[in-house]
This record gives sequence, structure tokens and C-alpha cells, in this order.
Amino acid sequence: YEKAVHFVQAEKLYYETAILATENEEEEEEEESKEAQKPADLTKMMTARAQEFEQLADMCLHSKNVGLALDYIGKAAKINESVYGKSDHRSRQTYEKFSYIYAEAGKLQYNDALLRFQRKASQTKERSVEGSVTTPDEEVYTPEQSLTQKVFSLALLFVFLVIIIIEVTLVVLSFSKATSTCPVLVR
Repeated sequence: YEKAVHFVQAEKLYYETAILATENEEEEEEEESKEAQKPADLTKMMTARAQEFEQLADMCLHSKNVGLALDYIGKAAKINESVYGKSDHRSRQTYEKFSYIYAEAGKLQYNDALLRFQRKASQTKERSVEGSVTTPDEEVYTPEQSLTQKVFSLALLFVFLVIIIIEVTLVVLSFSKATSTCPVLVR
């Protein structure tokens, strides 16, 4: 009888130990699966945020708010590079969009400067045709002076565009270098 009681107790102890071991294994597996899911969830969340930033940049660009569009597309570029790496096509597309928006900013500034120049030139032309009296702040140019001023202004605008192109290149390069040296953004 004693052996039977010991056997039942040993069997009970064995099953309790097996149940506890199984529960521990299940808990460990759940923790591992949660940890494995966290990076995937984080990646999905970061990817969704990058897409939202790109959409915001597009909306800002359409509403001619180029400064804000550059800010949003820059954030999207950083996120895409941290998630996918530099050589991934999504990161490259974001940088191309960044360059496009930066070029659009240059175009808008160029067009604004050109419109101001044209308005001033037309006002000057109207004043010279009408024979109006000018104040000391206003200048009336002869046709040769006006042509020289136009050529000079166009040369300045050309230099301005070249500077914008150089700045775009430098910004893209600095983004690449900054994200490659930043331990948070590099995998």
C-alpha cells in the first residue's frame, strides 16, 4: 500500500512539474513571439508614418507651402532610410521627391523674382511713356540702361538657380552622411 501511495505522489509530482514546465515554455514562446512581433509592428508603424509625411509633403506642395513640404519630405526620407536602408528603392524615391520639392522651391522663388522684375519694368516703362515725374526713390531708365539692367537681373537669377542646384546636392549628400553616421538611424 505504501508503494502505491508513493507511486501516486510521484506521479502527481511528475505531472505538476510537467505542467509547470509546459506553462513556462508557453510563456517564453509568447514573450519571444511578442518580441518578434514588436519590430514588425514598429516597422509597419514607421512605414505608415513615412507615407503620411510624404502625403503631407504632396499636399503642402500643391498648396504652394514649399518650406513645410520640404520639412515633411525630409522626415519621410529619414524614416525610410532607417527602415529600409540607403540602397532600397523606396529610400531613393523619397530622396528624388525631396530633390523635386527643393527644385520646386527654387522655381517658385525664381518666378516670384521674375514677376517682381517684370512689374517694376512695366511700371518704369509706363512712367517713361506717360512722362510722369518721379520721386528721388524711383528711377527711370533709358532703353540701354533698362536692357543692361535686365541682362544683369537675368544673370543674377541664373546664379541663384545654380546656387539652388548646388544646395540641393549638398542637402542630399548631408542627409546621406548624417544618417549613415547616426547610430539611431543605422541598422
